[in-house]
Amino acid sequence: MNKSLIRKNQLHPDISDLVSGYGDNFFITPAELNSTIIAAQSAQGAVLISGDQTITGIKTFISRPTVNGIGVLVSGEAVAQLPNTIVYSTGNQTISGVKTFATGIFAPNLVYNTGNQTISGIKTFASRPTFNGTGVLVSGDSAPAIAANYITVTVTNNSGTNGTNLLAAYTRAKTTLPNGNALSATNRLAIILPPAIYDLGTQSLILDTQYIDIVGSTPDRSKHYIKSNVGVIDSGTVQQTANNVKLYNLTIENVNNTYSPLQDDETDPAAYFPDDDLNNTYLENINFIANDTNVWSMRVSTEYSGTFKDCTGGGGAFGGNVSPGGTASGTFTNCTGGHYSFGSQGTTSGTFTNCTGGNDAFGGAGGSASGIFTNCTGGSDSFGAQGSASGTFTNCTGGQFSFGESGSASGTFTNCIGGDSSFGANGVASGIFTNCIGGGDTVFGGSGTASGTFKYCTCDGSGSFGGDNGTASGAFINCTGGYNAFGGGGGTAIGTFTNCTGGDGSFNL
Repeated sequence: MNKSLIRKNQLHPDISDLVSGYGDNFFITPAELNSTIIAAQSAQGAVLISGDQTITGIKTFISRPTVNGIGVLVSGEAVAQLPNTIVYSTGNQTISGVKTFATGIFAPNLVYNTGNQTISGIKTFASRPTFNGTGVLVSGDSAPAIAANYITVTVTNNSGTNGTNLLAAYTRAKTTLPNGNALSATNRLAIILPPAIYDLGTQSLILDTQYIDIVGSTPDRSKHYIKSNVGVIDSGTVQQTANNVKLYNLTIENVNNTYSPLQDDETDPAAYFPDDDLNNTYLENINFIANDTNVWSMRVSTEYSGTFKDCTGGGGAFGGNVSPGGTASGTFTNCTGGHYSFGSQGTTSGTFTNCTGGNDAFGGAGGSASGIFTNCTGGSDSFGAQGSASGTFTNCTGGQFSFGESGSASGTFTNCIGGDSSFGANGVASGIFTNCIGGGDTVFGGSGTASGTFKYCTCDGSGSFGGDNGTASGAFINCTGGYNAFGGGGGTAIGTFTNCTGGDGSFNL
């Protein structure tokens, strides 16, 4: 017989009652006996030392029960004083001294700028969040295109479709990352226009984003022709609000012929309608066209402070107008304007090289020509006529009444040519004049005052150099005048005359 088996009649009487269901000769293993006793005790209401039980009724303990080695409190007892050297996770405490924490201390429901967090719920931001300096996309945004530094407009044989494609290309360009980086002065994006007509209808191409340039693909600007029919105030075929923009090789026309009357101010529609004083603008080989009756080629009474090279406009172009005038304060090279162009009736304070204007151009018609002018040509009443010519003029040519006529010619004039009554005629010629030629009567302060310095200057007409009831009070060296010159013809000759020649009635003799 297995010695590990137990016989019922070998058990204590109290235990044998728990297995009374078995016969006297029944044998059981110790393990089976133990589980049978535990089940029987639990059924009879015994409290076991292990396992889950629900205990009811009043229990009286001989000694205080403990939990984890610490005696539990019973009814009526006060809570023991907690040690004051411990920081507790609950309750109020006053903590002093320097505390060093192995990890950060975090308050609930806050978003921190470091560390990992799971954030839920709807968050409303006052402005677009950024990642590495770039705004993140929000619902409804499309991802910006990452491309090379140009977008080529798709062209067809339909000019209206081409115009639509041009507008779409500009819209796309505003969300494009050229070379994978944000637009900047050193990371520009060019919209390339193949040869075509781009008809915008009654819409405008609005250049409102910096560093996006419009470039005709060939040097022949007539082949990249942008036109519209825009006849409302403060508008144009191409409107520009962004400062740092470049345009190349384009013809831009506003074909409107119904807007009337022109207000002769900065609100009139035009082919090119820029904001005032965009000093970082660069335009090269651009032709602006309009009829100058209903709309202007370029916005008038506006300051043009950018850089313009090989550009052409009509009447009032480049900061001019009939009244009030604008300002031409930028840099202009090989540019051509019509009548009242280049700061007419306003201020012409920029740098002008090989430029041509019509009548009243270059600060004429009562304006101011205070800039630097080299190889420039104006019509009658140009270069500060009825105003002031205080700039520097080299190899420049004006028509009659030019270079400060009926005003003042106080600048520096070298190798310049003026027409009848030019160079301060009927006004004051107080500047420095070298190798200059007058083409008519009363030149060089005639019928006015010639108080400047005149070297190697010539005028064959009458009354020049302060003649014809004028005053010749300056310094005259190697100069030649016609009759009644040098204060003659009833004038006054009180200046210094060296190797000078005049016709009959000169020098008030």
